[in-house]
Amino acid sequence: MITFVLPIYNGAHLAERNLKRLCWFLTTQCVEGYEILLVNDGSTDNLEPVVSGLFCKNVRLIGYPKNKGKGYAIKYAANFVSGDIVVMMDADLPTQIDLHVLYEILHNTREDVIVIGSRYLSGALVKRKLSRFLLSKTYWLVLKILFPSLEIRDTDFGLKAFTQDNFIALNKNVREERWSWDLELLLLARRKGMKIKEVPVSWEEDEDSTFGGFKGPLQQFITTVQLRMRY
Repeated sequence: MITFVLPIYNGAHLAERNLKRLCWFLTTQCVEGYEILLVNDGSTDNLEPVVSGLFCKNVRLIGYPKNKGKGYAIKYAANFVSGDIVVMMDADLPTQIDLHVLYEILHNTREDVIVIGSRYLSGALVKRKLSRFLLSKTYWLVLKILFPSLEIRDTDFGLKAFTQDNFIALNKNVREERWSWDLELLLLARRKGMKIKEVPVSWEEDEDSTFGGFKGPLQQFITTVQLRMRY
């Protein structure tokens, strides 16, 4: 059994095509025993009718009324996962990447190994705006300065796989509830002696990303500095 966890906030306009593509891929590739937990992070748009109208019966909508952040949504989902393997995936990702990368991710996920998608490894194919590319590389340089021993090329890409035990245990100790959830989780995993394997992805950025503007990157920079003080 594989559980896919997809946090979503005001993404009803994207949910239908993304969930259809993910369900289609998993079904046509003969992936047996999977569930998709769509975590509604306090959305104010009309998400429920979109999900109930899907023909894919493997999708389950969970959530809460007030927006609390991506990290909180993932931690909340840890109470509901039933798969032996848990894959955290950004809700807009199924139409942005070549989903065949899931083969390698699932094959390499073990009790002592977390597998994450990476845009910055050799073999990755990436298409995005120059401004966002430069912002991302700047953040990567900040991480190299603050966490020189981390040795992870891409901490923030929204595709990570765990055993169920690791997913639940790590999320019990993660304090970050918004954009820096990824970084703190990986820092905790390293502290516990887990290996982190990166695999290259083919990815095209969605123009509807909710991380645009100035506020998101600024909050992430502040919490990254705070994490350096804790780790």
